[in-house]
Amino acid sequence: MREIKFRAWDKANKKMHYDVGILGSAIYIDFNGQKEYEEVNGHELMQYTGAKDKNGREIYEGDVIKIWPDDYDCETAGYVVKCEGCYWIRAKDDNSISMPLFDYFNGIMELEVIGNIYENPELLGADVHVN
Repeated sequence: MREIKFRAWDKANKKMHYDVGILGSAIYIDFNGQKEYEEVNGHELMQYTGAKDKNGREIYEGDVIKIWPDDYDCETAGYVVKCEGCYWIRAKDDNSISMPLFDYFNGIMELEVIGNIYENPELLGADVHVN
């Protein structure tokens, strides 16, 4: 069974919070054992996909990743999105959903998290627009 975890991007403070919980219309952030509650508005929630990259780092929605598919000679980068209940890797160069994340689970490709769409938008280039 996949672990259900979230992180949240604080739009106002431009900071990523990990170990975030959801309680109705609020999120709680654990600061060294102290829970602070904040409105969901003003935060972008991202769910853990259940996958880890080649270095053991958890992969969340919004992560920018390097991809090494077996049938390509070069590295490509993309970012993780959730669409129709599944996780997909959207290519940075054409902004389209390019491959399902389950290809990673099947050993078809190798992934490495290199950042995320909020803290490292430059990794995606000028052509990609994220919410």
